Amino acid sequence: PFTTPGMTRTLVVAAIGVLVGVLLGASGRGPETAPIPAGITALHRADSIATVSGDPEALAMLFTANGVRIEPGGSAVVGRDTMRAEDRRFRASHPGSGITAYASHIASVEVHGDWAVEWGYFDSDYVTGTGAAPQHVRGKVLRVLHREADGTWRFSHVAWNVAD
Repeated sequence: PFTTPGMTRTLVVAAIGVLVGVLLGASGRGPETAPIPAGITALHRADSIATVSGDPEALAMLFTANGVRIEPGGSAVVGRDTMRAEDRRFRASHPGSGITAYASHIASVEVHGDWAVEWGYFDSDYVTGTGAAPQHVRGKVLRVLHREADGTWRFSHVAWNVAD
C-alpha cells in the first residue's frame, strides 16, 4: 500500500547496491568517494538540528508523508502525522529528557535517480530527565531517502539499532 511496483523494484536494487558495497568494503576495497548531493547534505544538517531540538514538527518534516521509522524495541511508525503525534506524546510524558548532542557518520550514500540508500553510524548524548546524568549511545543506521517533487530530499525509511 505504501509503495508501487516500480518503487519496490528501485528500493530492492538500491538495497542490493548497499549490500554489495558493504561486502566489497569488507573484502578490502574502500568505499566509493562520489560527492554526496547537496540536497542530501542539507537533509543531514536538518536531521542533526531537529534531533537535538527534539521538536516533533521538525523531526516529522524530515520524512516523506508515508515515511517509516523503526527504532529498537518499538514497532514501525508509519506516516509523518503518526511520527509527530508519537513524538509529542513522548515529550509530554518525559519532561526534561532529550538529546544533547548528535553526530552522524555516514559511511556510504548511493543515489539511484530520485532514491538514495545510506548507511553509517551515529553518536548521541542524551538525558532521561531533569538532573539526570548524560548517557552516550552509538548506533548503526540504514536509511532510504527520496527526492520530492520540489527537489528536497526526505527520509522514506529509517531503521537504527545500538551498535555493538
